[in-house]
Amino acid sequence: MNKYVFDLQDLLELVGDDMELVVELAELFLDTYPEELAAIDAAVVENDVKKLERAAHSLKGSLGNLRAHRSADAAFVVEQAARSGRTDGIDGFIATLKQELADLRKALEGVMMSA
Repeated sequence: MNKYVFDLQDLLELVGDDMELVVELAELFLDTYPEELAAIDAAVVENDVKKLERAAHSLKGSLGNLRAHRSADAAFVVEQAARSGRTDGIDGFIATLKQELADLRKALEGVMMSA
């Protein structure tokens, strides 16, 4: 597992070393991920594995774009559990995802403040 919350160097390379763009991407993610997380929570409450799979997949894509590999890996686990239809243990997988997202939020806020 990747030890970094997200790979700033890789993200900078992706955007041509444009730190302003990194900050914009971070702000956009921080504004939108709570809605994606709410969709995951709603899918669990509704016991809708297809909706859960789509929501986790969407979040995974956003995380991958940010080079937030640990969080993306956690979203992938949720996505795969939903795809298989096996929701036993899903609460633990989602708790891990939420912890990774909290860590990512702190890291992104730190980058934004130092930019």
